[in-house]
Amino acid sequence: MNPSQMNPSHLNARRLIRICAFAIGIFLAALTVFYLSHVPRAITASDRAIFETKIDLRPSSAPEDYASQIRQIRNIQRAIFRASPGTAPIAYNQEREPSNLFLARHGECFDRSRTLDKALRFVGYETRYASLYARPSAWPAWRVILHEAGPDMRSHALIEVHTALGWMFIDSVTPFLALDRNDAPVSLAAWQAQPDKHKFLWQEQPNARLYPLMQKDFIFVYGLYSRHGRAYPPYFPIPDVNWPELLWNL
Repeated sequence: MNPSQMNPSHLNARRLIRICAFAIGIFLAALTVFYLSHVPRAITASDRAIFETKIDLRPSSAPEDYASQIRQIRNIQRAIFRASPGTAPIAYNQEREPSNLFLARHGECFDRSRTLDKALRFVGYETRYASLYARPSAWPAWRVILHEAGPDMRSHALIEVHTALGWMFIDSVTPFLALDRNDAPVSLAAWQAQPDKHKFLWQEQPNARLYPLMQKDFIFVYGLYSRHGRAYPPYFPIPDVNWPELLWNL
């Protein structure tokens, strides 16, 4: 039957079917993207075993007072550095969970950040995983994120942890804690807003130097674990993200 000869009710039914089929297709595609890109943050039995046996951590052991928190956070950070003294990254398309880092005894910023994040949450802190990208002047944020790292484009990964006095970023390459001269915590947003970063006075921290990218103009994204999809299973070529954590960017 020619569509022009169909009555209006039949035409409306066909349109409704097409719309429903399209909506279902979009929904299934969204679910597929969510599944293929999502990085879970759950602390596994393997994680717990590593933290309890290798660096003597206990669940929900974070102290309430700020000074004790700083000591504990520093101790956890340094214990993870001692367990992974090498700086070579864990290869792409391989797991980079705490057990993998401790077995390999080496890791790059994004490898150690994963273990730092889980260890701090294991003892009771709230954390945020952040990816940082150097931003050439006049570049919009979307171009920075899409641009592949190279000689003029640096990237970094680190963790923010919530202390009794607020958010503080901690480095994943050097044993650096973001503390100002008064020993107060400094968040990524507060540091990014500093107009003269190279003149900003930090508390003295032996053997801890600020990562070079932090002295530049940069952007940061919470919950973006990789732009290429080869850092976390199923290693599909779309960004690795934690969807709830992305909400911190809003």
